[in-house]
Amino acid sequence: AKAEFNFRSRALDGVTVANVTTTDGKLALITVAADGGLSMRFDAAGATMPNSGGLPFSRLGEPNAVGGKVAFIGFHKDTTNLDDFRGVYVLDGDTLQTIADPSTELPRIGTFEGSSSQVAFDGTSVAFWGTHGSIQAGDLKAGIFVSEVGGPITAIVVNGDTIPGTAKTIRNFQSPPAIQGDSVYLVAFDE
Repeated sequence: AKAEFNFRSRALDGVTVANVTTTDGKLALITVAADGGLSMRFDAAGATMPNSGGLPFSRLGEPNAVGGKVAFIGFHKDTTNLDDFRGVYVLDGDTLQTIADPSTELPRIGTFEGSSSQVAFDGTSVAFWGTHGSIQAGDLKAGIFVSEVGGPITAIVVNGDTIPGTAKTIRNFQSPPAIQGDSVYLVAFDE
């Protein structure tokens, strides 16, 4: 089958992980070795999204691989082709761990309802842009969040916070944030 590749992944340990959709509907995360060899990491075709009531993965966001683990955002599309369920996940060997999904309370903003398709990952912690509410309804709450795999989620900053050293208020963020060690780096906007 012909494959279409998305190679916007960031791999800190020299291994690239890409999400692949083939013309016959295959949806997977693959490892691309330095010699160009490919191997399967996660066959998402038909896999059930955790906490979704049995929904399958329809789309995978941009994966980020470090130390043999892969962090990514997974999506389910409804019959109108809109994302109706998404989650932030870490794949460690054969174990898929949920970091955030619609059953997750994001500190200071409410339940996880949205995100970009990108995450930051350092092999231990995942940082991501998460939202609750909507722009259309005028109640969008957004923030940059971080969680050690298997640990609680911490809000780094949310819209409405004051930009340090100014009187300006943060309105939104650029995704993805970056993470290294104990530091999370982000771009915030005041307009």
